[in-house]
Parts: sequence; C-alpha cells; structure tokens
Amino acid sequence: MRASARLALIGFCALWVPSGLVARSQQLPSAETALQQADAMFAEGRYGEAREVYRLALAAEDRQVSSRAATGLVLSLLRVAEFATAYKEAHDLRQAQPDDPVIAALYGDALWASGVFEQAETTFLAALSRDPAHARARHGLARSLAAQNRLTAALVEAQEAVRLDPLTSDFRYTLAYIHERMGRFDTAAEAYTRYV
Repeated sequence: MRASARLALIGFCALWVPSGLVARSQQLPSAETALQQADAMFAEGRYGEAREVYRLALAAEDRQVSSRAATGLVLSLLRVAEFATAYKEAHDLRQAQPDDPVIAALYGDALWASGVFEQAETTFLAALSRDPAHARARHGLARSLAAQNRLTAALVEAQEAVRLDPLTSDFRYTLAYIHERMGRFDTAAEAYTRYV
C-alpha cells in the first residue's frame, strides 16, 4: 500500500510540476517591473534578493533597462561581499560597453573592492573624462585620493559626488569619513548623521 501511495504521489507531482511552471512563466514580470522590484529590494537593504532579480532584468531588450540592471547587479554583489563575482560581471560589462562611463565607474568600484587601487583610480578618471558629472566616478576618485592622504582633493570630489547624487548613502559616508580624517569632527558628525 505504501509503495502504491508513493507511486501515485510521484505521478501527481509529475503532472502538477509542468502546469505549475507554465503558470509561473505566465506570471514572470517584465524587465522594467523586475528592475523596479530589484531597486526597491536594494533600497530596503535586501541585497541578496535584489541581486537575483537584477539578473532577471539583465535580459531586457531596452539597453537603458539592461544597463540599470547591470549596475544594480554589480552594486548588490559588492554589498554582499561577492567581490570576485562583482569583478567578473563588471569586467564583462566593460568589455561589452567600453565607452560607457556608468560601467567604467562600476568597474572601478569592483577593482577597488578587489584591492586593485591604482587601476581603480585610472578607471574612475577615465569615466570622468567621458562624463565629468558622473557621481559614482567622483565618489571613487574621492576614496582613492583619501587613501593617498590627499584629503583636500578628496573632500572636493566627495562633496561633488554628494551634490550630484544626494540620495546615495555611500557618498555621504565617504564625505563624513574624509571630514573625520581632516579633524573636522563636528562637520563629520553632522555628515554621519545625514548618512544614517
């Protein structure tokens, strides 16, 4: 009796799974919807979940959507400390779109996270040569300059990154960190408060 019950269950599952997959495939979100969902997850700090949804949105035919998805994917990978994968994704993107300053800045972030600091700085500068108003590249350059103890120049770049993109918390954190390194503790505390 048990063997026959198992066979019946296996048969039911075999019939049920394909229909379940068909129902799921009909419910798959569009790339734009997936991108919006992933952005919301990222904003909530659900980086691992966002990473997977960004992967879905990468398949978009709209290059702007796929580029935004790629950006989210690399940033999500960096947030969950998957540095090698982030580097690979950013490198592949850079190979496919070598003139895109957004991807260049992401590649610089991946290089920075991998400890390849000089090449990261060169990449940030290359991104800025294509788009001087690119906030992520400004931020990357600010971190690079701060690491070299060139704090005044780093402060200028960090302030510009925050001015260009006041909602990205990483930029505010870097600005606060530079103020702290310069001994401007009141200003650093205020900047850290804004970061939080």
